[in-house]
Amino acid sequence: MTIDGGMRIPWRIRELLRRARERRARWQAHAAVAKFPTVSRESNHDLPGELIVSLTSYPPRYPTLAASLRSLLDQDVAADRTILWLDEGDQHMLPKQVIDLVQHGLEIRTCEDWRSYKKLVPALTAFPEATIVTADDDVYYAPHWLGQLVQGGLDHPRDVVGHRVHMALLDRNGLFRSYNDWEFATDFRTDRAPDALIFPTGVGGVLYPPHALDPLVVRSEAFLRFCPTNDDIWFFWMAKLAGTSHRGLGNVHEHIEWEGSQDVGLLHQNLAGNNDRQVAAMEDHFGKVGDLGMISANELT
Repeated sequence: MTIDGGMRIPWRIRELLRRARERRARWQAHAAVAKFPTVSRESNHDLPGELIVSLTSYPPRYPTLAASLRSLLDQDVAADRTILWLDEGDQHMLPKQVIDLVQHGLEIRTCEDWRSYKKLVPALTAFPEATIVTADDDVYYAPHWLGQLVQGGLDHPRDVVGHRVHMALLDRNGLFRSYNDWEFATDFRTDRAPDALIFPTGVGGVLYPPHALDPLVVRSEAFLRFCPTNDDIWFFWMAKLAGTSHRGLGNVHEHIEWEGSQDVGLLHQNLAGNNDRQVAAMEDHFGKVGDLGMISANELT
């Protein structure tokens, strides 16, 4: 078999090649954070107001947390704040490698136990006029990651901008098709009318302009009721309620997870059908996504 001959590469070989690329990318990421800091000169952003990078974590993820934080603090565009939000008490279990990053600009704050929502909700409450970029605690972010999001925000100042986005597909009735039918990690940057919508995923990082989300977004009794294990669904809906569009960056962010970081987390729950159930719960309460924007936050029952 020769690749030049036009024959398809067997699945097993493709999988071996994929795993080899992942191992190389992860090795390069580890090498980069080991040299922290590597960016010698950071550029200032041109966004109005503060630029805040916000994330959360919890003790089972602490072994790889410092690596992710180093990459977030080592960006070629400088954030005004990088904030790690933790449950009260969890800060006492942080490894020294994380605590040492306070001298490099990391802020460690505590808030209520809102699960993964801690990466955005407390920042929205504390800094309502800021541009907030969310990140995950188990991923390597290359030095140009934040600058690309900021440029997207400057080019489209009223949009929620995501590095890694799905194309969420609607059926003929305007309801979401099963999550497994969506087009994952699409290169599309905008909605594909009339039945495919850009859906940002938090793992790639998402930029939220000030007031891009409906005020209901911070109501914990609501998001824990409708979307207890998938904040992406809740934040997507809150943007639609506010009349805000979503935009992708062409899937240019290389997704590199630290080895072992996925042994715990919400991913395992959400892929087992919980995504579809939570989307259905939102549709049952708020109606079809195409009809959003007409419901007041005060109408929650």
